[in-house]
Amino acid sequence: SVTLMKMFETYEEICISTANNNLQNENLNVYSVSLTVKNSEGLRNLYKILTKRNCIWKIVPRSYLEAHRYGLLVGTCDTKGELYSLLFNDADTESIYSKAVFYDYVNLLSDRHAELLKESKIIKTISEFRNFNKFLYKCAIECNVIPIATCYSKDVSKREFMTTNEMISEFSYLENEKAKEVVIDNT
Repeated sequence: SVTLMKMFETYEEICISTANNNLQNENLNVYSVSLTVKNSEGLRNLYKILTKRNCIWKIVPRSYLEAHRYGLLVGTCDTKGELYSLLFNDADTESIYSKAVFYDYVNLLSDRHAELLKESKIIKTISEFRNFNKFLYKCAIECNVIPIATCYSKDVSKREFMTTNEMISEFSYLENEKAKEVVIDNT
């Protein structure tokens, strides 16, 4: 509106003001996301997001991310992401589905993540974790979000990366065609 534009010089100022208000008024559940650049506009938006993150906020408000997501793909990240956090806290199916539509892709995590979660007593069994992945695969498909397979590779020097065949084998519990889809086709 004209009044709003008189208060702020630029669209960016409006976004920052909205994000600041949201930070003050939101229930601050903080989750990690994965951002993938699609094009030059996405790269500019990523730089804006990172600059604001480093200079203004400790976290990036969801409203600011939403306002600057053009040219970016937003993924669910790892076990610190929103969907896994909801699963670990026994959220209902409807809540998880309503959150999933925000994302462009859902990361399905490997058994190596599950082993770490089991050691931390977040899950009881690898089978439980695989069931989470099956659920997230189904959720992604039904929400028109791309499911992708990711491995635990935090330290290159330790040879944590997996070959394509190792990844397909790792996700074989999804059935062979679905494993190939999340490992090869969707990445």
